[in-house]
Amino acid sequence: MIDNPNGITIDDTVVATWFERDRAHVALWMKDADGGQGQDLIADWWDEDVASLSLDGLLDPRDWHSSAFEYAASLGRLNPANRVEVERVRTGWVLVHEEEGVLLGWDRGPSYIWSEGANSDQIARGATVFGDEEHAINFVLEDMPEDEAEEMRDKLSACEFPLDVPAAGQNWPSRVSLSSIEAAGLLPETLGRPVL
Repeated sequence: MIDNPNGITIDDTVVATWFERDRAHVALWMKDADGGQGQDLIADWWDEDVASLSLDGLLDPRDWHSSAFEYAASLGRLNPANRVEVERVRTGWVLVHEEEGVLLGWDRGPSYIWSEGANSDQIARGATVFGDEEHAINFVLEDMPEDEAEEMRDKLSACEFPLDVPAAGQNWPSRVSLSSIEAAGLLPETLGRPVL
């Protein structure tokens, strides 16, 4: 028997997904009065959980909404009393170059966008995050010739930070602000960056 005292159906919910390189998030929310994403989170899964639940067939990438609803129901999460959970602070690894600053993203080519040469919009979006230190560093090095990669590796470091910048249209943070990185003293002092 499903623990669902309020008779919640799939039509009362929406699913939100976010995927970026080695990061993944699937969240099942109650709808708000207008039919959009409300503030009541039923269940969510991050990174390795998304991957393993997909492999196990509990979350279906072809139908995130139905599978997330069914899995949340099997966990008893349709009952609001069962949703009490300690909020975990999500973190991500940011890549710091000793001269160019923090990796903010990339354009075609690939042409990397570092905080040193970024405009105010790029800075406001925050730093790109990775699931771990190895992925952060290897992301930039993987397409470089070996001699350039070794030289670049000596100038890179990766640091873990709490996520604090939501992507456009999302309620949860998925990037790290440069002000957080600057407060930790990890931006090169020579950078001519805008005031954060």
